Amino acid sequence: MWGGVSSGWGRCAKIPKAPLPRAGIEQSWSCGNHRDRRPRFPCEDTGAESAQARMVVCWRGRGFATSESNQGEKREVCATLEKKLDLLAVRAQALEESVGVIEEELQLCKEEIQAFKANEQDLQNKLELSENRLRRNNLRILNVPEGVEGTDLKSFMAALIKSAVSLYES
Repeated sequence: MWGGVSSGWGRCAKIPKAPLPRAGIEQSWSCGNHRDRRPRFPCEDTGAESAQARMVVCWRGRGFATSESNQGEKREVCATLEKKLDLLAVRAQALEESVGVIEEELQLCKEEIQAFKANEQDLQNKLELSENRLRRNNLRILNVPEGVEGTDLKSFMAALIKSAVSLYES
């Protein structure tokens, strides 16, 4: 173990005071020896003399070192992540388009349902009217409007039959 480890919230000798060059990202500077509230990532000693050479930068939690040997690996990971992100963007756009089509179809279905409900209500009213007329046990004479007979049905029917017979005889 190295010397210079302070207790509490102080800095360890393993942690550099400034960001390492060529890192290009926000880095976590926790060596794991302190019990502070900063996030801890796996760090290891490379055996070099300076603090910057000894510190392995925990790059996005993957444990990549900042040495030149791992720059290619970082580029590969970045390229892979970019490809995956592009694929996800394409899939998200396709999903948005399909959701739009589905919403349009849903609106059309709702309109059709409303039309069917209105048609059903009209047919229900006609059926109820027909059932009510069937329950009356009355004769229905064509071309004679309802209610013209007045209060005296017998005299109205006699006059109607006489006029129909006289039209038939003449």
